[in-house]
Amino acid sequence: MALPVAGPDGVGDPPPVTRAPAPHRPHFPEPIAGRRRRLLAPIVLVGAALIVVTLLSAWVFGNRPALLVDTGAAVTYGLPLVKVLANLAAAATIGGLLLAGSFLSEGDPARGRAMDLSAVSAAVWSVLTGVYAVLTFITIAGPVRAGIFGPALGQYLTQVSLGQSNTVTILLTAVISVGAFASRKPVPILILTVVAFAALIPLALQGHAAGAGGHRTAAAALWLHVGFAGAWIGTLLILVITHLRAGPDVIRPLLRRFSFLALICFIGVTLSGAISASLRLNSVSELVSTDYGVILGLKMVVLVLLGAAGYGHRRWLISRLPAQAGRWNAVWVRLVIAEGLLMGVASGAAAVLARTPPPAGEVTIAVTTAEKLTGQALPLPFSPARLLDSFAVDPIWLTAGIFVIGLYAAGVHRLRRAGTAWPARRSIGWVAGWAVIIYLTNAAPAAYENYLFTAYAAGHLALGALTTFLIIAGRPLLLISRTADVRNDGTGGVRGWLNAAATARIVDRLLHPVVAAALFVLCLLTAFTPLLVNWSLTDPVGHQWNTTQLFLAGCLLVCALNRTRTHPITRGTAATAMAVLGAGVAVLVLLVGAAPVFLPEWYGVIGDGWQPAPMIDHTVATVTFLTIGTLFLITTGTRLIRRPSQPGVKL
Repeated sequence: MALPVAGPDGVGDPPPVTRAPAPHRPHFPEPIAGRRRRLLAPIVLVGAALIVVTLLSAWVFGNRPALLVDTGAAVTYGLPLVKVLANLAAAATIGGLLLAGSFLSEGDPARGRAMDLSAVSAAVWSVLTGVYAVLTFITIAGPVRAGIFGPALGQYLTQVSLGQSNTVTILLTAVISVGAFASRKPVPILILTVVAFAALIPLALQGHAAGAGGHRTAAAALWLHVGFAGAWIGTLLILVITHLRAGPDVIRPLLRRFSFLALICFIGVTLSGAISASLRLNSVSELVSTDYGVILGLKMVVLVLLGAAGYGHRRWLISRLPAQAGRWNAVWVRLVIAEGLLMGVASGAAAVLARTPPPAGEVTIAVTTAEKLTGQALPLPFSPARLLDSFAVDPIWLTAGIFVIGLYAAGVHRLRRAGTAWPARRSIGWVAGWAVIIYLTNAAPAAYENYLFTAYAAGHLALGALTTFLIIAGRPLLLISRTADVRNDGTGGVRGWLNAAATARIVDRLLHPVVAAALFVLCLLTAFTPLLVNWSLTDPVGHQWNTTQLFLAGCLLVCALNRTRTHPITRGTAATAMAVLGAGVAVLVLLVGAAPVFLPEWYGVIGDGWQPAPMIDHTVATVTFLTIGTLFLITTGTRLIRRPSQPGVKL
């Protein structure tokens, strides 16, 4: 698959300073009728979602036996209705930010409208999350006297984990709403987009993933699923609303960019959904024999139809249909309305599915120490054979690996098709590096890191200190600069963002060898403090934080080492960088090796007599630190020594 080609979008460059009229946008022959037809898409989306939620709720919840505490039909049916509206508001928030930050230029009036819609959607998301929290509290607590309802609700929102998740979402969405109104610049939009995706984390932690044995995998898969779906639905929704009067020459380039985003989201939704389904279904037959399976099957059918609609966008509407306003607009409106209908059905089904118990049992009585700490039974005792047949899927790193390998291959293919050579060693380094990362995060090291400190240490050290050399050897930034298209409409694009980052002063400071070395040592030492290791073992967010910060710090360090080819350093700078790295590795080994058992309240008791014993495991982990640390220092030292201190002068 080749990278998408972004053609001219017909908007034109924005005026330099003065307030000039907005860029010319072709109108329909009947602009009012065209606007009404396009408005049908979001109306159909929301309407279909509400209808599907109502029908499925009546089917799933209507025949359930009464609970000990009956909260009434208003709460039973109101929860999924509020949830689907909150999900759509979240999608509109994310979609507006993505559209404004990646698709539209600063001088385009549509960008301002997209940010306004994103701000309003975030406010609605915040309010609906509050309503959902109240309904959930009523479901859990049952009838509460009016005099103590307020204090009890406050206690739920601040002291109970489920309520705390809702509180965090309310606060984050309020920040997004204010920020989207306050600033329209690229960097704030990027920050708000990150915050919007972060606001989905509490939703993932409180879904079916909570309480499941594979909590880490389930939570990560659900977050990916909701994030990709929100980006897909929300971007199309805001694109339609902000371009009610635009003609084919404006919509077509935006659709080209959106189709690439939709393809990424389609793959992400499919992969994360498959992982989630595998955790909750015992067999394929449950797709037709259980309520959960039937609703899941409905979502699968809708996903296939949405994929077909996306194919129609990419192959027909964008590439082949002539840009004749009347015919093009008619086809575009029909296709968008159909997509809105399908997205509404999928959104409604997802809201009911979230409140439908899956057939796979999630709640079991914890007997062993391992089950009490992790929710899962001990795996088979470790042996060399377990390196090949042990798996613990991490959806985030697995999805990231698949995407970056595929995009890299597409970029190389595009270069070769243009007659430009690309060294095979770079491709081998990139693929090998990400293959190792996928193994470390999804196979034996991940499967045993909760039980053996050696596995935890080896996996994290190799990820941050060794794989990054292979990754950077692939020269991904150079590949992007040679294959990504230059946009001339003021929207930046990947290549524009890369050029802006390369010339940013803060990036120049971070890529100084001593600064990069100090940041890497800081991340390394904090990653192996008992507090962060315990957070990583007990919380999916902590696990992803610890893994990601080590990986990014390692990539920054290797980039700083490679940068000395074009930015020569002195002997003193090289010696200082090596001293910082050496001291960091030495301190880490001393800190880890000082205690008989690292994190004894976890690694000292989780095995229940399992072999190897905790003290032996700790000794092996210390040797692992020494081995990987020595290899890392040798590799970095060799790279620094080979760099010239001045042009033409070697160290």
